[in-house]
Amino acid sequence: MVGPVSVAGDLHAPPVERTIMETPMVEIDKVNLWYGLKQALKDVTMSMSKHRITAYIGPSGCGKSTLLLLLIVVLLNLFAIATRNRLRRKYASSAV
Repeated sequence: MVGPVSVAGDLHAPPVERTIMETPMVEIDKVNLWYGLKQALKDVTMSMSKHRITAYIGPSGCGKSTLLLLLIVVLLNLFAIATRNRLRRKYASSAV
């Protein structure tokens, strides 16, 4: 690895009510990512809707794989937090 990795931006599900085909599963807003001093992603904004196939294309080295890896890391961390919280609730209720 080149150096420390830092990320700035916001990953969220917007509160706007939309039809199921328009509802984003993931929305990325102005995400930036650096590997040390090298900026790999700059102000990336996009959304991926439920029940839709989303593809993004671009030239080699523009950050497509980096963005996917970032999303995987974020989703795995969210899954780990949800699992840990579920286990805490399960064992807390069985201890009573």
